[in-house]
Amino acid sequence: MKRLWVIILGAAVTVAAAAQPHGEGWGFARATMQFMKKLNLTEEQQKQVSDIRLNLQKQLVADRAKKQTADIELRQLLKADNPDRSAIERKLKEIADVDVQMRLKRLDGWYAVNKVLTPDQQKHWKKALELAPAMEQRHMGMQPPMGMRHRMGGPPSPPMDQK
Repeated sequence: MKRLWVIILGAAVTVAAAAQPHGEGWGFARATMQFMKKLNLTEEQQKQVSDIRLNLQKQLVADRAKKQTADIELRQLLKADNPDRSAIERKLKEIADVDVQMRLKRLDGWYAVNKVLTPDQQKHWKKALELAPAMEQRHMGMQPPMGMRHRMGGPPSPPMDQK
């Protein structure tokens, strides 16, 4: 029973953290826009990239709504007098599935932009994909993986036993 409450508490903290406004990608979007300027896109490329971004944003709005609705439903499950563990697990998996779908759509957007670029521009664009996980972690308030801060211009991460 104690383990169930630990799981429920962890899920509740996760839901509460996810519900907090945190600028929904402004830092990442700003960095992406600065990076796009460095690519020196033609007017046609700019239009194509803009269309790709707008389409992706529309899709992600719908997905975020699904995820937020599932978060609310999870809170309802957690508030029950006798919480149903299997229902909570199913809801957590549903939330995780929506999150994975959102990440895959972002990846599809990256590939769509990549197809618009020249081979030289693609070399630079690939760097954006390499840095994306670290930038997302920074946006979410987490530390980049060990060694990634150093590649991003910051000091290397300390070894795990020194934290």
